[in-house]
Amino acid sequence: MEKSIGATDLRQQLTDVLHNIREARETYVVETFGRPQVAIIDLDEYRAFQRYQSERNGLDRHEQPAGEVDADPTPQDGVRAELARMEQQARARVTERLLEQVDRLSVEDLDRVLKFAEALSMSKPRGVPGRSLRKFAGIISAQDAEQMRTAIEEGCEQVSDEW
Repeated sequence: MEKSIGATDLRQQLTDVLHNIREARETYVVETFGRPQVAIIDLDEYRAFQRYQSERNGLDRHEQPAGEVDADPTPQDGVRAELARMEQQARARVTERLLEQVDRLSVEDLDRVLKFAEALSMSKPRGVPGRSLRKFAGIISAQDAEQMRTAIEEGCEQVSDEW
């Protein structure tokens, strides 16, 4: 599963993120100011990608007729293809697990699952895209932001009559 995380949050949660990548095979997209910058993937997936690139580059060299200019796609094309393949594999794993669970359900529960899936597929994301919030970057001082973060962490789930 792919998760997004801000660079600051990554620094604070690095141990947990590394554990999730290693044990749960999650992929993290690290963002700065709401813009994706890099992806952190499991080492086995990275090595598989390296093998894929190596094999692909070897095939390209052998298949290219002598004297022709190399019209190899950009490295980003290879990354996109590998990500698409990885997404397809993840979908297949999830689908397999989902079907295993569905086989155990009653007809009534199957109907509930179907209605939920239909509602889920029709729902639209709520909120504001992160890029539209960039105009607010830097407005709050680092000290004020830290005080807000601390207050939220300490006061989460608490009710106060002070306001």
